[in-house]
Amino acid sequence: MKKILIIEDNPTLSEIFVKILTPMGFMLLTALTGKTGRELAQQEKPDAIFLNIKLPDTNGIELLQEIKTIVPETFVFMITSVHDQNLEKILKELGAVEVIPKPIHSEKIKTLLSYHLNLINTQATVRTPAKILIVDDEEGICFFIKTALNLNFKCDVTTAFNGTKGMELLKTNQFDLAICDIKVPEMSGLDVIEQAIKEGVKTKYLIISGYNSKDVIEQAAKLGAIYYFQKPFETKDLIEKVKIILMTMNKYIPKKE
Repeated sequence: MKKILIIEDNPTLSEIFVKILTPMGFMLLTALTGKTGRELAQQEKPDAIFLNIKLPDTNGIELLQEIKTIVPETFVFMITSVHDQNLEKILKELGAVEVIPKPIHSEKIKTLLSYHLNLINTQATVRTPAKILIVDDEEGICFFIKTALNLNFKCDVTTAFNGTKGMELLKTNQFDLAICDIKVPEMSGLDVIEQAIKEGVKTKYLIISGYNSKDVIEQAAKLGAIYYFQKPFETKDLIEKVKIILMTMNKYIPKKE
């Protein structure tokens, strides 16, 4: 049984993690302080750790460095209330595999753990090409993303240049992933996702935007967006995250296959 350590000083947030992870069959360990978390990491050697960057007795960045020294093979996911690309870069250079902005959403946690802990059953079904929808009013961006996806994966990519069309396509097609810009005509990307969820559409979402607003990022997280990319972004970063999402759905087929 794989062990997960949650180092989080907010008991409510720790309980959310417990509710998300218990059905997945993990052995869960919790720590409300950095001191206790450090001790548990050393004693239990967990497979993964969720570490809040702000703790009452410890600097989360320093604790990350200590943990990677104590248990270098453990996957560490940093939790933060701040979406800062420079901070994310620093944390990943120090050994964090992912930086997760609050609020926490179950779909993202499950996706990340399934990928990093190799919980994906690739023998379960025959893989079929992923169906991906891009919703963005900039034709150049749509072409750029579609080209990058087709160069790296076997997938069927559809584009929509406004929110209304994107919503119509989501309702009438079974897309595996929707890549949505926030600022699109007629319906915003967030409105598209919210409406799709209300109508029972089962799709994973990735947000792209020119905004770096905490409120917008939090709203996207609440709606279950797996990743949030601020424009401009690196193609390789987008492809890496799409790969993670597709692998957890058994939809990842490299172009070379």
